Amino acid sequence: MRPVFELARDVPVLVRVFEKDEEEQVKEWGGTPISFSDAAVEDFLKWFEEHKAKENADPPAT
Repeated sequence: MRPVFELARDVPVLVRVFEKDEEEQVKEWGGTPISFSDAAVEDFLKWFEEHKAKENADPPAT
């Protein structure tokens, strides 16, 4: 990934990362890390709340 930063030089580079050590490496190289794990958690919680609300609204068929 380092060659990308060398080519980009003065261009902002955004990088999706999952691990904390990847985030630190991207910062050291001058990029802006975007935490994929945070986004994944937010998406899952949103899905879970929507699914739970739907399940509570629709009683199971008997």
